[in-house]
Amino acid sequence: MYEAFEGADFSKARVSNPVLCEVQAMSRNKRQFIVPSVATAVILGLLLGGLFMSRGEDRPAVPGAARPPAASPASPWAPVPEYAAAPLEAHGTEPSPALSGGPASGPGETAVGPAERLRLIRQAGRSRDASCRDSVVEALKDENALLRGEAAEALGLIGGAGAVGILCEVLADADPTVRQRAALALGLLGRREAAPGLIAALEANRDRPDGYGPVICREIVRSLGRLEDRRAVDALIAEMGRQRDLSYLNDVVRSLGSIGDPRAAGIIGEHLAWLEGHKPDEPIARFPWQEAVDAAREALRLLTKDPIREGL
Repeated sequence: MYEAFEGADFSKARVSNPVLCEVQAMSRNKRQFIVPSVATAVILGLLLGGLFMSRGEDRPAVPGAARPPAASPASPWAPVPEYAAAPLEAHGTEPSPALSGGPASGPGETAVGPAERLRLIRQAGRSRDASCRDSVVEALKDENALLRGEAAEALGLIGGAGAVGILCEVLADADPTVRQRAALALGLLGRREAAPGLIAALEANRDRPDGYGPVICREIVRSLGRLEDRRAVDALIAEMGRQRDLSYLNDVVRSLGSIGDPRAAGIIGEHLAWLEGHKPDEPIARFPWQEAVDAAREALRLLTKDPIREGL
């Protein structure tokens, strides 16, 4: 076993041992000599420790510590993860009786929390379970904006009598994300009686000071295209003159093409001519440009097609 030498002067000593020669050289540089056996032991200890820690099954159990549950495959029906409960609780902690069955009535019962209510509403919408419709409508009055938004989309999937009127009222919700999901829900319903409410919401949300106007209006534009109601053509043509965002204009063009009113052919033709005259030189800019060109060409094809020849 070697010993450490620090500050020793070997400059005048006669050293024949090669180990001491090495020590002498290190001493001249005023560095501490590190014992090789100790360094080797430390390295081996680190390697063995890494192998030991990498094997969870060999790790000694810590009293009171529980292993985290294994991650399950992603599924649309999977429960809402626990981390979603924090923002949900911040929006409102009182459970809705329609979804939770009321507060706990006995020592063995617990009220359903916000995360579970969110999962139940989502599942009701995706399964289109009409028996849950009343609970979904009741959730639209919840203090939690996330629950209200989820309930609006679920009602759009479930439908039923009065769904259009209820969702048109939700278009005036104080929370912008709820308004956006109400617009989406009306498009999912596909009922043309929703067109006037959507057109009014398009005007109301365009210049809102909260900054969410373009996002909500774009969702309204898409839903108007799904309804295929010609009453929306004038409002959509007006959007063509107001907007400069290319992706927004693509949605307007697609919706006008889906509605199929020939009145829109002129402004879409002008839009296409402008695009073809302003092809970007940068390769990275050609992808959105080509998408806009394709959308305009497809809309014009739908607006100018001959129904008789199309049926042949």
